[in-house]
Amino acid sequence: MVSLQKYKAGEPIIKENEIGEDAYFIETGKVEVSRIWEGKKSHLAFINANETFGEMSLIDEKPRSATVEAIEDTTVSVIHREDFLNLLQSNSAIAVNILKSLFERLREANTTILQMLAGSTSANENTVGSVESLLNPDSPGVTIEGITTEAKEALKQSTCELTRFPFWIGRKSRDPLAINNLELVVPHKRIQVSRNHVSIVNKDGRIGVKDRGSSLGCSVNGQRIGGDTGVPGPVFLTNGVNELVLGSDASTYSFKIVVG
Repeated sequence: MVSLQKYKAGEPIIKENEIGEDAYFIETGKVEVSRIWEGKKSHLAFINANETFGEMSLIDEKPRSATVEAIEDTTVSVIHREDFLNLLQSNSAIAVNILKSLFERLREANTTILQMLAGSTSANENTVGSVESLLNPDSPGVTIEGITTEAKEALKQSTCELTRFPFWIGRKSRDPLAINNLELVVPHKRIQVSRNHVSIVNKDGRIGVKDRGSSLGCSVNGQRIGGDTGVPGPVFLTNGVNELVLGSDASTYSFKIVVG
C-alpha cells in the first residue's frame, strides 16, 4: 500500500548507509540529496515535487548511497518494495514516475560503462545526475535557440533557458517512460531526434553535452558523440556560442547553445 508521510524542513527522510526498502514520490515540497565525503557534507542535488528518490531500493538491497533531507515542509508517498508490483496496476501515475527514474539511472550507468571502455577522462563523472539538481547561482547561464527552420519549429519557443542540471532533451512522444525537460516537436517520420537524445550536464562549473543512447547521436561544435561512435561524451562547451546538431551529419536540427 502507498502511505503518505509528512516531514518538517530540516528533517531527514532517509540516511546514508541505512538499509531501506522504500521508494518515495514527492507530493509537495522539496528535498536535498547529500552524502559525506572526506568527513564533510557534500551537496548532490535538489529534488522537487512530482519527482522520486530512493527507487534503487526496489531493485537491490544495498545500503542507501546518500542522505535525503526535507529543506521545506514536504509530503511524500512511500512505496514499499513488496507493494511495487501491485502499484503498477493500482496507481500507474506514481509507478510510471518511478520507472522513468530507474530507466534514466540505467542510461547513466550505460553511459559510464561506455566512457570507461572508450578510456574517457570523464568516466568517473558523478552519475547521481539522474536526479535533477537546481542550477547553482555561481554557474554560467545557459540558453538554447533554434538555428534552422526545423530546429525553431521543434523548439516551439524562441529561447529555452536551462534552470537545472542535468537537463534532458528528446523528441516529444506518447511513450510514458520518456523523461525530458525539453520536448522537441518533431514529425514522426523524421527520426533524427530520439525520444531520449542528449543531456546538458554541469561538471564543476563546466557545461557539457552527453548522449543518452540516441539512434543517430549528435554533433557538438563539429565533434560527434553517440550513435555508432561508441563515445557518449560529455563534450564540454566553450563560453559563448556553441552549435549542437541532433542526429546525423545530414540533420537539419541545428541549435545554438549560449554559455555565460
